[in-house]
Amino acid sequence: MWVHQNETSMEGFRKLKVLATIGRLEQKDKRVL
Repeated sequence: MWVHQNETSMEGFRKLKVLATIGRLEQKDKRVL
């Protein structure tokens, strides 16, 4: 049970990192435009 919860949180953390990276790229694109 605990291991499964840990895996889920790690996956969620990776998704948050991806979203943060996409957000940064979008901000850079807006600055360029």
